[in-house]
Amino acid sequence: MSRLAADPNRKIFVKDDDFETWICRDYKTFYMTIRKQDLEYDIEKNRDPSKYVLQMSSSEIYDNIDTPELAMQKGYSRAEELYKLRLKSKPIKL
Repeated sequence: MSRLAADPNRKIFVKDDDFETWICRDYKTFYMTIRKQDLEYDIEKNRDPSKYVLQMSSSEIYDNIDTPELAMQKGYSRAEELYKLRLKSKPIKL
């Protein structure tokens, strides 16, 4: 196992010191980011700037989440769900 995979800080959400952003680099092989919905793009999409958005490396985006803690729970549960689906899948034989 690589040193990066063994690092426990990669498996939890860690707050960025400079921004209101939390990053999880490797939970069940997923990369996730939580941030405030206050970017220009969010305003164009009529998102509430006081809420949060969760973006996952699985290309899923969950918006209008009330708190970072709820976004973290959503991220962990969805990553767990997708990870279990991966384990059940079988390779395609061509």
